[in-house]
Amino acid sequence: MRDCSEAGRPIAACSKVSPYLLTPPSPARGLRSCWNTPPPRFEPYWNGSVRSTPSYKWAGFLVAAALLAGACGNAPAPEVATDPFDAVAQLRGLVCDREMVGSAVMIDDHYLITVAHNVAGSDGGLTVTFEDGVQYPATLVGIDFDRDLALLRAPTVKRPILTVAPAVTGEGGRLIRLRAEHERAEVQFTDAEPIIAVGRNIYDDQSDVRRQNVRVTARAGSGYSGGPVLNDQNQMVGVVYAAARLDEVTYATASSEIDIFLDSIESSTTPVSDSGRCPT
Repeated sequence: MRDCSEAGRPIAACSKVSPYLLTPPSPARGLRSCWNTPPPRFEPYWNGSVRSTPSYKWAGFLVAAALLAGACGNAPAPEVATDPFDAVAQLRGLVCDREMVGSAVMIDDHYLITVAHNVAGSDGGLTVTFEDGVQYPATLVGIDFDRDLALLRAPTVKRPILTVAPAVTGEGGRLIRLRAEHERAEVQFTDAEPIIAVGRNIYDDQSDVRRQNVRVTARAGSGYSGGPVLNDQNQMVGVVYAAARLDEVTYATASSEIDIFLDSIESSTTPVSDSGRCPT
């Protein structure tokens, strides 16, 4: 896909436990394991060292007018959220014959990122609802089953976005989401750890993709999946996708993986023709 951000603008070690994908059933159903044996393998990332903030080339490339015109144009940069809850939505829909409740995050005007296992097997009918209670229809326009990421387009939504940063070993932050009735919820952590995940995709099939991940000690329940992991500066360092089976550990896909995912999308305005099969 085209890079329309020459100057760049904000978008915005090994585990002994088998993670659960935070599947999005109704709250009463709780978590459900989508990784059987063997689970993904986790490796240390960056060797625990601090890495400087990269320039994310995909910042702002989703501007709808530029994509439709096939040129970068002079579309204004989206507003950056001063309150991160302004950029977080509750994601709902009937997916695989069950009520799906998850989270999604604004990354550009009209576009939100979430996890693939929230929407795999869906055939439309997705909605995003923000803290003000207003509900908007959303369309799935991109999905990656290996990285567990999905892109949603909500053409009538224009809200502040989150900026991003790489996770730094040992930094603190929080996970955030909107509960039912649009109440705020958050879980604090103090021990972010960048890692590499290899092994399985959302269907428990073998995958050769090596994903940059972030691991934190925080208990994320149903509904956090697809929501942001924030550092102390309220920058998004990852997208929540799993929780540990035994320990209070949450796993997130690092924000840098979104760059790779978005580059693979042929059209950010055309609904995907195949949302995949239902995770089992």
